[in-house]
Amino acid sequence: MTTQAQIALLLWLPLVWLLLIAYKTRTAIIISYIGGLLFLPKSTGFKIPLLETYGGDAATSYALVLGILLLGGNSIISLKNLDKYRLKWIDIPVLISAVSPAISSFTNDQGIHDAFVQTAIRIISFVVPYFLGRIYINNLNGLKELSISIIKGCLLYVPLCLYEIKYGPFLHFYVYGYYAHASGILQAFRDGGWRPMVFMVHGLRLAIWMLGGTVLTIWLWKSKTFKTIWRIPRIWLVIILTITFVLLKSTGAYTYFIYAIVILLFARYLKLNLSFWLLNFLIIAFLMARLTGNLSANKLNSISSSIYSTERNQSFIFRAENEDKLMAKALQKPIFGWGGSGRNRIYEENSEGDLVDTSVTDSYWIILLGNSGMFGLTAFYTTMFLPVILFLLRYPAKTWFDPKIAPLAALSMVLLIFIWDTMYNSAIMAIYPLICGSLNSVVTQNEIIKVPKKLAKKPLIQRSTS
Repeated sequence: MTTQAQIALLLWLPLVWLLLIAYKTRTAIIISYIGGLLFLPKSTGFKIPLLETYGGDAATSYALVLGILLLGGNSIISLKNLDKYRLKWIDIPVLISAVSPAISSFTNDQGIHDAFVQTAIRIISFVVPYFLGRIYINNLNGLKELSISIIKGCLLYVPLCLYEIKYGPFLHFYVYGYYAHASGILQAFRDGGWRPMVFMVHGLRLAIWMLGGTVLTIWLWKSKTFKTIWRIPRIWLVIILTITFVLLKSTGAYTYFIYAIVILLFARYLKLNLSFWLLNFLIIAFLMARLTGNLSANKLNSISSSIYSTERNQSFIFRAENEDKLMAKALQKPIFGWGGSGRNRIYEENSEGDLVDTSVTDSYWIILLGNSGMFGLTAFYTTMFLPVILFLLRYPAKTWFDPKIAPLAALSMVLLIFIWDTMYNSAIMAIYPLICGSLNSVVTQNEIIKVPKKLAKKPLIQRSTS
């Protein structure tokens, strides 16, 4: 790890604590996770005994938990705020996901130490941001603040993206002295130009991040949720972010974007949520077809070869073939998986007789299946799907463009896009469990809010409480 990366990580802890002092807790959490995602050094960190490496999203989670405990005083456990910390039925899947690494370790005879380490990794990377979102971003105003903050984060990245499009994805190297992802650099020149990465691990992660901000901006523009951000009119925000997103040269992200716009149009003009439900069904159906072997790499090749270019199709099928091999090994221990530390991967002898890892794991679902089996896989996707499904059940499409509800609808769309992307990539970032926990707080509350008569005939919308 370079000196400048060490300094950035060491300064991050007191900086997050200063945010907790200067702002209300909700705002500090949002700024910290977005700021860490955008600017902290990637693929590095300090080793902490028995815990996950202090770096990236983990550094933000550590800093926030310690800061809230140390700076929150007695108010953090006061009777007034006790209801915020009470577990709900919707938290059951994330709690199961938290313990699944330990169960996998014990069933593979790896002992208490390994179980503790693997569980700590899951908690700090997934469970902590989820509960911080559910506890502190627990109402419609909080969702609006989160949405606008994501848009602001994307706006901060616009000039950096344009710079790298022209001069190459080297900002991480210039600032921190090393490349966040060597193979990401090798894949960064595409179609006669550069694909930016800025301070992300890969251009794909950058594209998914900018896609989320663009979708949020378009949705909140159509709902007139805000007038300006940093004195920039909302129509110009739409234009700026859309153009920047298109220049990122990410074919998969373009597909997500088109479907998000289709969902928006169906809701806006036809008052139907059919396309939103259909996307949920397609993702689940795709995952089930892959798990059962009904959609093997050969079958995918016959479909994708007529859709993608030869180069793009070869990349896609290469991933699918590796997933088939990894799935064959994962299904040797289908319930709880192989546990962590690379035991789910495939090792073969090289010419010198040494065992080498020949696996390529691009998709998050196959990583989960290999590590935690169907137990962990089901817990993770149940956690992520639940707030989206509950949103669709409780909020009719004709209400989605009420300015109070629009951030909830848009964030549900962003979360579903992330779930869709895990079918092909492993772009796990703490902002998504943060969104998931926040949505869960709102969709499970019981008070009723009246909406304009032109949007709903009866008061179906749930109002969150501060």
